[in-house]
Amino acid sequence: MSNAVLEARQDVIPQTLAQVITRQRDLCTLRLSSDDELAGLQKAIVADELDATHVITNWRVVCIDRAPENGGQCHILLGDIAHTGTPCSSSPLVFIDLGWRWAVSASGSLYRLRGQRTRSEPPPRHVLQRCQPLCRWRVGKFLGAFDSMRQRVRHGLQDEQQH
Repeated sequence: MSNAVLEARQDVIPQTLAQVITRQRDLCTLRLSSDDELAGLQKAIVADELDATHVITNWRVVCIDRAPENGGQCHILLGDIAHTGTPCSSSPLVFIDLGWRWAVSASGSLYRLRGQRTRSEPPPRHVLQRCQPLCRWRVGKFLGAFDSMRQRVRHGLQDEQQH
């Protein structure tokens, strides 16, 4: 594969949560969850680290903010699996305990949260981790989740063919 195509691949990855959804923003946006929103999910969770589905580092909580008639808000844990460094994305969170650093997702997974919550934009590999379920849920195209990526790759390949 040529350098131009490899560079195009790096260039097409959304760099921020706001770049993931490019259409229908009145119906759905993607952003970091606020303290007030997480307070609504706060619940004391008592667990043993051995019970954790995953220990998550470099973590943050992202809000999929949908119109109320489309399900309203859901909050997703994004981070890295501690022992592998692999990006991880939860199903919607049901409870979070910010004091003891535990989270429970709708699928029943129990996450141990190592370190403080990161309040900055996630790295591109985490942003991509969030794009994948949108497409799996068959709403990615409707929301324009990969529009900018498709256009940039198409242009990169066309430029490559012309040289």
